[in-house]
Amino acid sequence: MSLLEKTNPHATRRSVLRNAIQGAMTVPLFIFIIGKPYVREHYRITMPLFTLLGAGIGGLWEWQVDDSCDDEPNTSK
Repeated sequence: MSLLEKTNPHATRRSVLRNAIQGAMTVPLFIFIIGKPYVREHYRITMPLFTLLGAGIGGLWEWQVDDSCDDEPNTSK
């Protein structure tokens, strides 16, 4: 199994894009709020990097993790 192999059968292009946009908005805002003074002083450099990082994590998370995995009963004994 590789990293970019689709493991979530319910993931669509639209859902991956939606989660990537959510990550691109959430991560930089969170980093800016709790960030150290360096992050706030150099936001022109750090914010695009955190935006890309958040988009990548959000899209990859939707592509890899199935939301219905938690609903299945535990069959291991």
